[in-house]
Amino acid sequence: MREIRGEDAYQKHIKARDGAAFQREYQFHLRNFDAIVEDTLRRNPEVDTRSATQKFIDAQRLAEHYVAGAQGLDPDDSWTRGVVGHSLAARGEDPDVVAAVLNPDREPPKPSLVDMRDTYANDKGLVDDRKAMVRIDRTFGRLKEALEKPLEDVTIESIDRQTARSFMDHLLGLKKANGQPLALKSCQREVIIVAAAYNHAVRELEIPSERNHFERLPWPKEQVSSLDKNVPLPDSVVDAVQKTLEGGRSKDLPDMWRVLKGTGMRLGEACGLRVSDVDLKGETPSILITSNEINGIKNSNSDRYVPIASESLRESLGARVEGRKGDEPLFLSYGRDGGPTAASAALMKAVKKNTDDKRMKVHGLRHRASDKLRDAGAPVEVRHGYLGHSAQSVAESTYGGRAARLREFARWGVKAGL
Repeated sequence: MREIRGEDAYQKHIKARDGAAFQREYQFHLRNFDAIVEDTLRRNPEVDTRSATQKFIDAQRLAEHYVAGAQGLDPDDSWTRGVVGHSLAARGEDPDVVAAVLNPDREPPKPSLVDMRDTYANDKGLVDDRKAMVRIDRTFGRLKEALEKPLEDVTIESIDRQTARSFMDHLLGLKKANGQPLALKSCQREVIIVAAAYNHAVRELEIPSERNHFERLPWPKEQVSSLDKNVPLPDSVVDAVQKTLEGGRSKDLPDMWRVLKGTGMRLGEACGLRVSDVDLKGETPSILITSNEINGIKNSNSDRYVPIASESLRESLGARVEGRKGDEPLFLSYGRDGGPTAASAALMKAVKKNTDDKRMKVHGLRHRASDKLRDAGAPVEVRHGYLGHSAQSVAESTYGGRAARLREFARWGVKAGL
């Protein structure tokens, strides 16, 4: 697209700040971008993004279609293939299709890293997930930079330990926009994506391999203790940020902050909430956190109900959902692709106004909720169930059904001051 259009990016200014007007503009630009890409490719048929393996498969399939359609001729006869092949060549058919007609037993090209990426994305159902594909394209783009050659020129068979180490070293040397290096965990996540794609391709494309070279790499040790990184936000900072947000222009951020501090949910989970996920009329008022069309959740263990223990939070959510459709995002400005990133930036701006401690992040609200539950004496199964940790199944076996769990969680939420 860059080469054809002579542009580096599709970049437009969105005039509306938030609300329905922002969503209309944002959705317009998403549709416009897709239309531009589609129209550009349609006008430039020579642009072919298929891998060599996919081109080979498509050519073989079309060739057999042509041969089978030869009226009155034996499709298994080499003379028939010669007639069909030369006829296709005379009318300007794709040379790969002609070659497939003339030589049906030719050796296929060895699958490349493009095949590895595409097979993984297609088989895992990620191609229609814009957020997932942005992440995969970014990761494989960095792999291409590390190898210093196009992905289609690197066969999966040629991958060795040195390839994996080069990718690791490249990631560790990357800098963010602020000049800081990528976090170690961010680098490791990118390698995990490639490792998963490699395992899948080896199995599905029948690539001979004795090991996954992207696993168990010699990563450097973190220089910062996890205890120093995960600093719970103190109540003084939490209250100060609340006042800052209430004095700002956004109508979403003050309520989002209340939800985060009152439930301990992740920021991405809050951005993914729908109006219908808020239940204020049940025996125990609660919020449903589950994967939906707005946003995904971290894992299946994160699928849960969280009680609304605070009276003030119930009141603010009641005003927010009143008269609105159930399928609407609870937070209109942030219930979209890129919403969590935008919300994080806006909330962090407010946090930085109220503390100079760089260890304090929005995620500190989650650690704060965990600490408050622990300090109140809540059992570990309650904390796991509240926060959606992997061991929340313990809470299910301990407290039974949803209603019983919510009652117990709400009791501890009130006691902890959430």
